[in-house]
Amino acid sequence: MKLRLEVSRVRGLSTIVILCLAAAGCADRSSGTGTTAQNTPVTVRSSVDRTAAWVGEPLTYALEVACSPGYDIVENDLARDHLPLEGLDVRSASTTREARDDGVVVYRARFQLASYTPDAERLRIGPTSIRYYRRDADGRINTQLPAGTLAVPEEAVALRSTVPEWGDLVLRVAKTPTLLPWSARVIYPLGVALMVLSLGTVALGLTGTIGRRRKSTRAHAPTRRPSTDYRVALDEIRQLDTANPQALAHAFGRLDHLLREFLAETHVHARSLTPDEIDSALSAGGDGTSPRAVAQVLRDCERVRYGGPSRPPSRELLVRALDQAEKALVPAGGGGQ
Repeated sequence: MKLRLEVSRVRGLSTIVILCLAAAGCADRSSGTGTTAQNTPVTVRSSVDRTAAWVGEPLTYALEVACSPGYDIVENDLARDHLPLEGLDVRSASTTREARDDGVVVYRARFQLASYTPDAERLRIGPTSIRYYRRDADGRINTQLPAGTLAVPEEAVALRSTVPEWGDLVLRVAKTPTLLPWSARVIYPLGVALMVLSLGTVALGLTGTIGRRRKSTRAHAPTRRPSTDYRVALDEIRQLDTANPQALAHAFGRLDHLLREFLAETHVHARSLTPDEIDSALSAGGDGTSPRAVAQVLRDCERVRYGGPSRPPSRELLVRALDQAEKALVPAGGGGQ
């Protein structure tokens, strides 16, 4: 009996020891995973300062990469050419490096973006990756064997538009016609005759009034601006001192305003339309003022005004734009009205 009790005690103790060892092993494995997740040597954060933008409106995309002591990245992975864009252009880009006292190195990259395509389906900053490396004992980065890669998620930006977004159309269901009583059917022809007579009288009165207004409008309508005025304005732009980019941008701004004033004489909304919309409107109306040439000059003006440092203006582009504008504003042999 005593032997059986001893065997039972030994088995119970063995079972307890086995359970304790298994629990300890599980604890070791779970604590190791947590340490690895918390001790990621390099982290990255991305942000966009706006979720929707108009055409030509700048927005800022920022990246912040923090490297633990002994790790670093290659700044080339933060360059503007490494950024995958859809419907967006890079106006400017800058990268700064900060080495802290605790050995952490922080990179901050800022990209100023804008969209110049009104018919773009979407604006998107695609996903990208940043490689990080371990520093050698001499302080140099060992770029042969990357220690890992950071994945930067994509960012989507909505393209704002002044065109209203119509919802699904709801068609009205036609009702079954209701028959009129016999008394109404007798009076109906007389009512129609009276309505026709009244409408005829009103139409005659309106015709006379409109005719008098047209004569008055023609008598007081402003005459089209003489082409000599446009030639003088173009010559003034040519005489501007365009030795620096700011003066060149100002010259393109004056040319843009002059062209829109010219188009507004026949197209009222030309001051607020984009070059592509002006091109479509003039082409559809059969205008004889070289609409494609005018629209192309306006495109050049907008690229200079919104292109930023990545697209600096040039005097050659200004001379070519002025020549094209003069062909449209001052027809051959035109010097008067």
